[in-house]
Amino acid sequence: MNRIRILDESVSNAIAAGEVVENPTSMIKELIENSLDAGSKEIKLEVWNGGLDISISDSGCGMSKEDLLLSIERHATSKILTKEDLFNIRTYGFRGEALSSIASVSKMILSSRTEDMQNGTQMNVLGGKVTNLKDTQRNVGTQIEIKDLFYNTPARKKFLRKENTEYLNIKDVFLREALANPNVKFILNIEGKESIKTSGNGIENAILEIFG
Repeated sequence: MNRIRILDESVSNAIAAGEVVENPTSMIKELIENSLDAGSKEIKLEVWNGGLDISISDSGCGMSKEDLLLSIERHATSKILTKEDLFNIRTYGFRGEALSSIASVSKMILSSRTEDMQNGTQMNVLGGKVTNLKDTQRNVGTQIEIKDLFYNTPARKKFLRKENTEYLNIKDVFLREALANPNVKFILNIEGKESIKTSGNGIENAILEIFG
């Protein structure tokens, strides 16, 4: 049975939709929290070009081919089903808008595999439209590569800050997520250099590993 479902209209109308992708940092926050909601114990983020190009991989539950296709649809989520679920949220995200919003303004490659799948699935998405779908060899979990964020919305690019400022903001949100989830291994590489790394062995270790 698929984990991801298109929400009933009565449920999606009850959700106040907001802008998800304002800048690279807000995008990265959404992707990290999706990985955490998937039960990941290891999250690796690689960032280039001020956050316009990123790769995030996790060891979460992964997605089937059907779920992968649904994941970029608006209001498609595995986290709620009925209006009543809105009053019992136990996940970071639930609206089913993050991947849809990111996919619509970027060039994206998603690859994923669940434990019961022999092969994983790789999907290429351009501006929200699927351009390629194929089987691939990979471990259980999900990897999302984003290239040329805001390539089709140049007005948004104009409001981005300098690369160094974007990197500082990305490091800040990554550090907060790592400290809030000390039993998850976090790795952040910026322009090919390791910036933050935690072992996932509790809060005391996380503090030492981040702050020395």
